[in-house]
Amino acid sequence: MPNPKACVIRLDSPKITGDRVRLDGHLDIPGKPTWDLSFEFTCPNPAEAKLRARPFVLAFLPMAMRLGIPLRCEHPIDQITHDQLHAWQSCFAGWLPLRLQIVDLQIPVAREVKARVGGGAITAFSGGGDSCFTVMRHAGKKSADLHHAALTAGLMIHGFDIQPSAQTGYNAALESSRTILNAYHLDTYSLWTNIRERRGRPKLCWERETHGIWLAACLACLEPWFDVMVIPSSFSHDRSLHPWGSNLQTDTLLRSENTPLVHDGIEFSKYDKLKQMAGITVITDHMRTCSDNNESGQNCGHCLKCSSTQVILELFGCHQPKAFPERYTVADITEKQAYSRNLAGPVRIYIQNIIELARVKGREDIQMAYESTLRSFDRAAWRDRILPNIRQTLFRFLGGAK
Repeated sequence: MPNPKACVIRLDSPKITGDRVRLDGHLDIPGKPTWDLSFEFTCPNPAEAKLRARPFVLAFLPMAMRLGIPLRCEHPIDQITHDQLHAWQSCFAGWLPLRLQIVDLQIPVAREVKARVGGGAITAFSGGGDSCFTVMRHAGKKSADLHHAALTAGLMIHGFDIQPSAQTGYNAALESSRTILNAYHLDTYSLWTNIRERRGRPKLCWERETHGIWLAACLACLEPWFDVMVIPSSFSHDRSLHPWGSNLQTDTLLRSENTPLVHDGIEFSKYDKLKQMAGITVITDHMRTCSDNNESGQNCGHCLKCSSTQVILELFGCHQPKAFPERYTVADITEKQAYSRNLAGPVRIYIQNIIELARVKGREDIQMAYESTLRSFDRAAWRDRILPNIRQTLFRFLGGAK
């Protein structure tokens, strides 16, 4: 007898308008408003689109885990998805036991027939350094890393870093991404989603909980037409973080029976990736790394990501890349707060790499600026480590805990 208290997935039939497919799903949450979720995307042949539960199961699973109640759907998923999602839950429930719980999947299992085979691999593509590196590395070449498929397409997602309502900014970013993908003879597909709009439901953490599985949910919308899905890595293997929403250990568990998922580029740090891309004009003219200026779809030139990317490209010989209309200043380096509790290890190493490269290249101005940033970083990290211990010790000394 199924548990009557469950998150229930309801799906609408696909809607096809011109070259676009729209998938709508609804999550009925006990005692809370229904979560209405949409994916609207271009694909190789919209007429082949079918009603599929898998993208919505991936999208809604973290919410069921956040609430600690089963996830139910009358539409089937394949056996591999069903089994691997249990392993995925085990990882995140182990890392975040106060946030996420393993839940029962009350979903039937059935095999799925692909719309086509031989479509190659499709990668999530934001236009940033990680996704540009994956394209540079794999475009048009069959690779054992991609299960002997060639990378043939990139998927630009609207609704992650660019707000769903910011159409002008997204269009500008899409054209920049299309320019890069076209240069490597890859097809460009776009997908719009409202998955990150909260609308009164319990909060899920993008960085630590949903990043990887929501990328996989978007890619799953197009997987009937492709042989392999690809998520570019955010960190190298020696800097990977747990818990972190997208990583090698858990992303690969999001595969389906027909379509493996590859977490690509974990052998390379962001520093190594930029070093290899510094001489590729189409990338340095059109890449998008900004963390602050997402409404316009362009790089602001001054945020932490923009300034550090420009610095590394410059030190490797790429001066004033056209992707950054506004050039960084030394003040951008010293005035920005670089510390992040979640990313303390990788960010500190990233800063140290820039300092060493600036020293080798004889750029004392950059070296001194980043050394100042590193001192500020270390002070913030020290406060983060020490102050909680001091507070806890005082609390116990004053008799607040035994």
